[in-house]
Amino acid sequence: MPKNGKILTYEDDGSQKELQVGDIISTETMKNFSYNQGAEFCSSDNTEKCKDSFVYTTMGSWVGEGVEKETQIKLTPVII
Repeated sequence: MPKNGKILTYEDDGSQKELQVGDIISTETMKNFSYNQGAEFCSSDNTEKCKDSFVYTTMGSWVGEGVEKETQIKLTPVII
């Protein structure tokens, strides 16, 4: 999970969910995630919060040979 923030998604019923390590969610749910740093966010006075990242692994099934793919998302908020 990100070091400086939270990853938030929305359930089918519209409720918001904070993702935790090990959560399994649908690709559709992950399409509309948000990254929230709370009250202590990235700014010119707080630049250590301006770089963050998280890693996730896609799950699925396929026919043939190959390895599971891992994807990384690097989050770089705009400095205010």
